[in-house]
Amino acid sequence: MTEFSTKNDDHHTDDKNKTRPKQKEVHPRQQEDVTEAVTNKKFINAYRTQTHIMDTKQTTAGSLKPGNAVVFDGIACNVKRVDKGKTGKHGAAKCRIEAIGMINEEKIIKVMPASDKVDVPIIEKKNAQVLSIQNDVANVMDVESYETFDLKIPEELKGQVVEGSQVFYWIILGQKIIKQVKQ
Repeated sequence: MTEFSTKNDDHHTDDKNKTRPKQKEVHPRQQEDVTEAVTNKKFINAYRTQTHIMDTKQTTAGSLKPGNAVVFDGIACNVKRVDKGKTGKHGAAKCRIEAIGMINEEKIIKVMPASDKVDVPIIEKKNAQVLSIQNDVANVMDVESYETFDLKIPEELKGQVVEGSQVFYWIILGQKIIKQVKQ
């Protein structure tokens, strides 16, 4: 007859005769690596939240058309022109994209393969009421959340933004800008 052992190698008993799982031994250096990786992951997630990377989605460069929004070098831009080159015998199609910054009006030109991924900003469009104006800054209150904050008045809207008026503002990559005065 074969004897069966009642002892389980995966468990060991303590002095109160309770079984608990055997802990795997981890080398101290490995434990430091795991702790550092977890800390870095938390840092990266916090950084992404702060820089509003979550406010974007991705699309291919070849699918962009004039009028679309795109993020180049961390700047939200409007696409003005897209030129596509045909594929070569062994190459991929190329795109030349001209874009102008939505906030700072900076012109950016990029050349990239049509299959490359680019970020497209998710733009929130909201309404606010102007509470007061000082120089070129308007203190506004969001109509839905009743949050108050200051917005810079764009040059083209300086005469139209007055106290008590309603404005449309956009939130682009965490920045708020006035786009239009509601009539």
